Amino acid sequence: MANFIEGLIKTVKNFCLIVASLRSEAKFYQVTFVAGLCRFALRDFLILFFLINIILISPATRSETLENSYSLYQVKKSETLSDVLFRLRLIPLYGKKGSINQVAKINHQKVLKDGNLIFAQTLIILPISQTALEQALATETSPLPLPSRDVAASPETENLSPAPIVETIHAEAPPVASLAAAPTPAPAPPPVLAAPTAAATPVQGEAKILAPAYVPTSEVSITAQGDYVSLHGEDLINHTTGKLLSKLNTGFILDWKQNWDEGFSSLLFVGTKSLRFESEAHGTALHNSSLSTFTLGAGFQSKLSPKWQWGLSGEYGDQLFYRGYQGSGGGLEINAVQILRIHPRVQYLLLERKPLSLQVEGGVSSFSSGNYDNYSINSGWGYDLGLYMNQAFTQKDFRCGVIYSERNQSTSLITLSDKSVGLNCKFGWGL
Repeated sequence: MANFIEGLIKTVKNFCLIVASLRSEAKFYQVTFVAGLCRFALRDFLILFFLINIILISPATRSETLENSYSLYQVKKSETLSDVLFRLRLIPLYGKKGSINQVAKINHQKVLKDGNLIFAQTLIILPISQTALEQALATETSPLPLPSRDVAASPETENLSPAPIVETIHAEAPPVASLAAAPTPAPAPPPVLAAPTAAATPVQGEAKILAPAYVPTSEVSITAQGDYVSLHGEDLINHTTGKLLSKLNTGFILDWKQNWDEGFSSLLFVGTKSLRFESEAHGTALHNSSLSTFTLGAGFQSKLSPKWQWGLSGEYGDQLFYRGYQGSGGGLEINAVQILRIHPRVQYLLLERKPLSLQVEGGVSSFSSGNYDNYSINSGWGYDLGLYMNQAFTQKDFRCGVIYSERNQSTSLITLSDKSVGLNCKFGWGL
């Protein structure tokens, strides 16, 4: 884990250096932001991310470890998954809660698509403790539920004492006359030999199916995004209004997701975007028509039911503002100001036809206050709505959605409304 964290920090720092070099011709405050963000924000958000992992995860979830609940088994020649599981008495075998389905999920890279075929010499993970596995293999229980007729040859019964032999004593036949006088007695039932059976002897080391414990997994994904933005502002001094419209903005988000169980995951992400604007009133000059933004954040997501999920994220990065240009020539100037955004959201599953699903997602945002140059920024709020299509593959996931978002935030100079509509497509793969 320490090596992974060190590698992640180096990767993000290298990314920051690349962004800084690409923006070497931009304004000095932009380069200063990248350097400062690499120095301070990365450290703070890594600390926040791992605190979320440590504090919010249930101790009961972490207590189910591989060492106590699982063991490794090497497949032998001609064995199928059902053969192995039945020998170990991991029953029931079939159905959604059966042991075949559970083991196939745990070993999704080693068990073929039909859920039963495995290759010889393959090491598979079984939901049985190492002690129970060794006991079950030592007894080598019969693959048939009924014992063999050759009881003495059975290893479970070879130490049992033989059944006692019942002797029948034949008395002399009575006289014929007495037979006629006396009532005919009912015939006695034949003696039954009390042969020992294997069913009467419990099998030592028989393993019961354990409650399925989730094996934590990691995912890495990259999201390509594009959107159009409009910045509508009203000057608080002379009450004039002005609107800036963007061309197509493009960018990407890189994130790392840790799935701790089937209902809880944590997330760390970093993103950047390139923006280009023009004034809706063509007579108004823009001092700077393009700039880049950068964002770093962390969050978590929890499943409430099969259809509902909710999540919370925090991110620190650029938000857009504008003002009258302070230098000669007049016009407007776009500003990218670094502020904090808190974003709770909910997600609802509209339709599922595996491997496809359709989801709707909505959230609200709270933006912190701040300062830039000679004006102050008040706290603000916003919301977003999205419609997403997902396609799940083995170890891979593809997600594409349409998003509308709005932010309302005022400064000491203007009252600003930021609206955007865009498309993003995400491709993720498991580690």
